[in-house]
Amino acid sequence: MTSNLRPKNDLAWLVLWCALLGVIAYHMVWQTHKVAAFNSNAFDLAEWVSLHPTVRAESPALFTPLLLRLPLILLAGIMVTASSVLQAEKAKWLWRG
Repeated sequence: MTSNLRPKNDLAWLVLWCALLGVIAYHMVWQTHKVAAFNSNAFDLAEWVSLHPTVRAESPALFTPLLLRLPLILLAGIMVTASSVLQAEKAKWLWRG
């Protein structure tokens, strides 16, 4: 019975580590500047894009900032779903937060 669950558990760990790597890449600096306050990541980019008048006038409203924030929401959903497959209760608790 353990041999049937092992590949599923290994795949869950692979998905979790890839999702964690995606979250780290999302939060890393996308645009560098010599002044630290001007370094921006995906959150900053989504906020600046939402200020542009053409983005505010598009239909559906503010669709571009949604597309910039959506990957983080999807990565969180992937982490929760993949962590439910794990066998160790401690690992489930750690990954679900």
